[in-house]
Amino acid sequence: MKEEAVTYEQHYEQKYEGMTIAQLAKTMKKIKEQHEAKKRQAAQIWHEYDYLRMRAIVMKMEEMGIESVYVKGVGRLSTREEAGCKTLD
Repeated sequence: MKEEAVTYEQHYEQKYEGMTIAQLAKTMKKIKEQHEAKKRQAAQIWHEYDYLRMRAIVMKMEEMGIESVYVKGVGRLSTREEAGCKTLD
């Protein structure tokens, strides 16, 4: 017999069953705070990614006099008319 997958809703019903309203509210607040922290972390990561793609790699490629390069494990990097680079693979 095949085991049925548990939906998110079923998982959360089981997880929070029996909690008081105060426990549920405190858990909700904690989850919201975790979510906000993860969003801040994601923004910081994205800023670093942007720096690499818009500045560091472009400057290095200009310094080397190249417009396109293949990097094993990454793919092809190519500068565009606007400042920045993108992977093509």
